[in-house]
This record gives sequence, C-alpha cells and structure tokens, in this order.
Amino acid sequence: MIKFQTTAVRVKRPPEEVFAYVADPNRHAEWSNAVQESKLEGFGPVAKGSRYRQKIKFLGRTIEGLAEVSDYQPNRRVEFRSLSGPMPYKWDVVVEGSDGGAVIMSHREAEPGGLFKLSVPVMRGALKRQAENDFRTLKTVLESVEG
Repeated sequence: MIKFQTTAVRVKRPPEEVFAYVADPNRHAEWSNAVQESKLEGFGPVAKGSRYRQKIKFLGRTIEGLAEVSDYQPNRRVEFRSLSGPMPYKWDVVVEGSDGGAVIMSHREAEPGGLFKLSVPVMRGALKRQAENDFRTLKTVLESVEG
C-alpha cells in the first residue's frame, strides 16, 4: 500500500472556485499532466456517486479506467476512487479558506498490483512528485484566471 499527503498549497482564489474546479473530473486534464482524458458520465452536477472515465499516463504506461466521486462535501472536500484498472486508488482534495484565498491539500492511497507491485518504492516517489507538480500547475492555472 502506498499512502502520502501532499504539501499544502495556497491559491489566490475564493475557496468555492477552487473547489468547483478540482471537484470536476472534466477539468482534471487541464491541471494534471498525467491525466490525458477525463470525462464525467451522465448529466447533472458532480455529486457523490458521479462516475467518470479517465485515461492516465504513468511510468510510461497508459491506464484507462472508471472512477467515481466517493465523497462530496461542497466547498470543503471531494474524494475520488477507482472502480477499475490495474491499481486500485483513492485520493481526496481538501479546500480551506485562508486570507481571502484557499489552501488545498490531498491525501492519496494506492494498492499496486501486477508488475506495479514490484516497484512500490519507485512508485511512491513518482506518485508524490506527480501530485506535488499537479498542485503547482493547479495553482498557476487558477491564479491566471481573471475574475
């Protein structure tokens, strides 16, 4: 099992905007360079139980799978978990208001299987670096939006 927490990142945007952006699976490819495609299934707003299909590139492999929003606390916390694919995972994003902006943090868990199981130490570092880089990109994207 791989578990880690990202470093908290401060974003100069209202917490509600930050939450709406990170909670929307359709926008994940805009700020995560591992996510090649992400598409919400069905209609309506993102909520607990919403499902989405994702294509992710990780350690040179393309992984496709189905995932769901497993917890949804508006403007506070969203959790995602895989429903298919070679590596079961779950991750959350917690958004807190701070000095007119927001602070975001994430907790992640993954259970590598197959060939991935042989490289857990390498994967732990790669997953943490990916998450930290994604949050830096997320900050840049959100702070570049006028509003």
